[in-house]
Amino acid sequence: MKNIRVLLLILFLCMDAHSSCIGYLGFGSLRYMMQPLALRPEFIGEQNGVWISNEAGLYGRMKVNKIWVKTDYLDDQKLSESVATIDDQGRLKSNFDPYLSFIFVVMLNGELRVFPLTPNSSPASRVKHSSLAQGESVLMAGTIELKYDKTIYSLKNNSGHYAPSFESLKLFAQIVFNEDVRKKIKLIKNSVD
Repeated sequence: MKNIRVLLLILFLCMDAHSSCIGYLGFGSLRYMMQPLALRPEFIGEQNGVWISNEAGLYGRMKVNKIWVKTDYLDDQKLSESVATIDDQGRLKSNFDPYLSFIFVVMLNGELRVFPLTPNSSPASRVKHSSLAQGESVLMAGTIELKYDKTIYSLKNNSGHYAPSFESLKLFAQIVFNEDVRKKIKLIKNSVD
């Protein structure tokens, strides 16, 4: 009986107009199966600047208790450029070639947004997960590492702004990727999780 219910759920989700049915169930079905992640309270209003605690060493080896943070949210053009897809073979399709490392968020509507992590970017200057989401709640946030053929090598649940659990990352991978693709992706637990 349980298998029939799961099959009916899969059929319902794949018939949904917003579901892309990527891999096992697809990004569109995430909204039905994952709990939204809200921006952590200390970051609310960060686009105007906020003081946050640095006790956990969020910004390297700085020996201060609080740090002033102002995060620039992406404008509409950069947001549209950040929209990406993942094909059924686990290849990321984005507007950012030739980069292989990205931060990512999945919005509540299932839209995947990515932005490259460049080798020379410092934590203070690079685009943050909240920049990609404009401070809105997300279904998942973390980093994606690619192989040279653009297939996903690893996923990591590292987002200080949204703090997704490793369990959420595992559920995300199970929903989005088919079993063959999932076997090839390394899931990496954030060290503070």
